[in-house]
Amino acid sequence: MTTPGPIIDEAAKFAEALLGRVGARDLPPELVERLSAAVADAAVAGAGLLRVVAEVATEWGKQAATPPDPEPPVQHIDID
Repeated sequence: MTTPGPIIDEAAKFAEALLGRVGARDLPPELVERLSAAVADAAVAGAGLLRVVAEVATEWGKQAATPPDPEPPVQHIDID
């Protein structure tokens, strides 16, 4: 499982690259800080969502590997 630390580090790298592309030197420092924080928040939320998806997929895999319950035999009733 990935901890938030490495996720935050990658989010910070992404934010820096994004800010470099849009010319962060021209932006106010408060805006740069807010954008960096938003990217980090999105990364953490995305990691949480992926963790939930992985848990659901694991559970579905367990259920798929379990043989189905046998169906009860069909009884034929003669109506005469």
